[in-house]
Amino acid sequence: MRRWQSYYDILFFPLLTIFAATVVMGLTGLILNGSFQTLTQIDNQMIIKTAEITRYLCGFLIANSPLLIMINLLSRKYDDITPVFIGVIGYIIFHITTMFFASSTLPRNVFAPVMGISIDVSQFSITGSGLRYPLITGMLAVAIVTYITRSTYRISRKRSTYGYLAFINRKAWALLITGFFTFVAGMLIAFVWPYLVSVIYYIFKIIANDITNPMNLFLYGILDRVMEITGSSSIIRNLFWFGEYGGSWIGNNINYLGDVSIYTAQQAAQVFNTGFGRLITPYYVLNMFAVPAILIATFSTFTDKIEKKKYTLFLGLAVLFSIVTGSLLPVEIYLLIMTPLLYVSHLFFTGILFALLAALDVTIGYAYSGPVFMATPGSAIDLLTHIRDESFYSPFIKLMIVGVVVFVIYYVITRYYYKKACLDILNTGSKLKYVNNFILAIGGINNIKRIYSTPTKVILQVSDPKLLNFNLMKKQGASKVVETRTTFDISYGAISYLLVSEVNKLLKEAN
Repeated sequence: MRRWQSYYDILFFPLLTIFAATVVMGLTGLILNGSFQTLTQIDNQMIIKTAEITRYLCGFLIANSPLLIMINLLSRKYDDITPVFIGVIGYIIFHITTMFFASSTLPRNVFAPVMGISIDVSQFSITGSGLRYPLITGMLAVAIVTYITRSTYRISRKRSTYGYLAFINRKAWALLITGFFTFVAGMLIAFVWPYLVSVIYYIFKIIANDITNPMNLFLYGILDRVMEITGSSSIIRNLFWFGEYGGSWIGNNINYLGDVSIYTAQQAAQVFNTGFGRLITPYYVLNMFAVPAILIATFSTFTDKIEKKKYTLFLGLAVLFSIVTGSLLPVEIYLLIMTPLLYVSHLFFTGILFALLAALDVTIGYAYSGPVFMATPGSAIDLLTHIRDESFYSPFIKLMIVGVVVFVIYYVITRYYYKKACLDILNTGSKLKYVNNFILAIGGINNIKRIYSTPTKVILQVSDPKLLNFNLMKKQGASKVVETRTTFDISYGAISYLLVSEVNKLLKEAN
């Protein structure tokens, strides 16, 4: 668990970048949002063009977030830029290899231009025509290339400088063997991918057979969020948002395909409440109620007033941005890294939300026709324009009621997780032993001058630093201990709040 929690420190900056990109993309998306335009009437071409450029840039960063994560993973392991350089080259080799070796019979939705990589098939001795792109492998590519790069770099550092190939230095050798193994890995993935795609498409077809069935939507909701966090959401969204799997509707003698495409066309034609928008409706609840509940509950784990005050403005802005623009992805990445059980429960409740809203016949969609990686569904702005139409009153009220219930559920579950479930749910009865070992590691109750927590750290001020047992802390799961001028910052992850709460109870009893 300590190793898993240490990834939070490594991924903090990429996570912050993704969050900032999500917020800015959402804000610029508002300017380009047709619903927002009806409220503000912005027609300055310079503003619109700047918004389009900024939204594309932020969307590009989010779409390539796996690469950003890989760069940070490699840069933190060694005090050397070489692994990062080698890793990026390996990442490119991996994707180019999948582009050349992947079967041309695979659905086009499983391909995408990673970092702009593409080829014109007519210029190569490859059967087929048109442009070809790498396979969408998302975080799997990051895991494979990171593992290969770290392994080859570690081996190259032990390589003898004598022999027939002594003229190849260690860094060049690491690059060569990384290139070879990422090429082989790309080939293997290209040959294995059709089997995985067939399984995924089999599930998609089950869902599409009755897209109105709440149980099918339960499955869709879980798949949508899993594929989003693994960097492969464009596969499911292109099929269901803009493809035949999301349904069809004929308007003005045009056959529209996909939930979002149909909803957009119906909005333009002033046709309301036909059931489309069902794949977007849950985003309103997730962005406006679930994420704020998670943020507020997590914020409550700051047990120091000064620390709370420091982050109060951030909390307010994060909640506001979630409501207005949506910030679901960075929050989910945080949950997966720091609170895996909370992430699993979030997936389950997301599936329930998709099913419940469909069963209640609540469909408030999202009028959009651009690339899926720039989409920001489920904002309060869309709701503000919808509620002006009487036909949306009933679904709006239902949505708000469900939203309030979801807020309470998410807040209670998140609080319970930090207070107890983060440790005791899988290790029943171990809390007392864990707390006692923690007290032993920090030199006893009497050694504590001041102790408080953040969502991921225990902040400790002691009378005698020599009594601290850092080895015991690491055995307990502390991923890092940093000594500041007056305190020790101990990264215990999600159990930090639990530990501090229990220690404070003992301190009160001692006094």
